[in-house]
Amino acid sequence: TIAIGNTQTAGSVSIGAAMTSGSINIGGTGAQTGAISLGTGTGAQIINLGSGTGGKTINLGTGAAANIITIGSNTGASSLALKTGSGNLAVNTNQLFVRQADGFVGVGTAAPDQRLAVAGNISLTGQVISSGAASNYLAGNVGVAVAAPQGRLDVQAAGSASTDMAAPASL
Repeated sequence: TIAIGNTQTAGSVSIGAAMTSGSINIGGTGAQTGAISLGTGTGAQIINLGSGTGGKTINLGTGAAANIITIGSNTGASSLALKTGSGNLAVNTNQLFVRQADGFVGVGTAAPDQRLAVAGNISLTGQVISSGAASNYLAGNVGVAVAAPQGRLDVQAAGSASTDMAAPASL
């Protein structure tokens, strides 16, 4: 029987249920290692950090060593749901940012102004496909096979010269 701050019921361990604070330490300082295991059977295992109104924090790997979090199985279907309530999701402040209110995603920005906003260069190996009815536009100069476009649209076909393309005078 293990009961800390409460009594044991139905084979469970309650820690801190009647306490105002408490901690569990596995190992200590130095090179000790430790683990918390939730069984190896086929039943569901759950870690629940309370349902009260106080904030909950999980700190994983606050030391200098590299840290890995593995969720799911290599062979079965897995999913990850991050529920932020009315808050936003941020990875390293603005490397990846999802605004809860409208679902806008920012990469390199914590202030996305469109469904997807990228602050920085984009490397693309596939196609850009637009299936909407709205107009599409690019701000600034656009180059096709030109690394540094000199005009609004600068097209250079392989083996051709810059004078090989003609446009009507009214364009």
